[in-house]
Amino acid sequence: MQENDLRKIHRNLGIFLALFLFLQGGSGLLIAAGELFGFDHHEGAPQAHHAGQDSYPGEAGERAEEEHGLLGQIHHKDAAIWHIYRILVGTGLMAQLITGIVVFMKIEGRRRHAGKN
Repeated sequence: MQENDLRKIHRNLGIFLALFLFLQGGSGLLIAAGELFGFDHHEGAPQAHHAGQDSYPGEAGERAEEEHGLLGQIHHKDAAIWHIYRILVGTGLMAQLITGIVVFMKIEGRRRHAGKN
């Protein structure tokens, strides 16, 4: 594949995925930081939570997405459409990485070839 084509794919895919990657990464970051520093968010109110605790406070069987409110809905909602969403976001991220690496290798190859002349 030509480098220009790879760059277009990489750029367009990045523009399309930016919001989804921001939502997924941001929700995961906020959830992890909240758990690390001892707070979970249930219905908007912080609750004490001990860092490293494996289970969530509350009734047995309560799901993580319920514990984290809207962040949990975005990050790990247990419904088919959300599984598909996460698969597509993950696949898009992998495509971004691969096209970025291939473009980088082509640039490096040109740079090294130009240095030998």
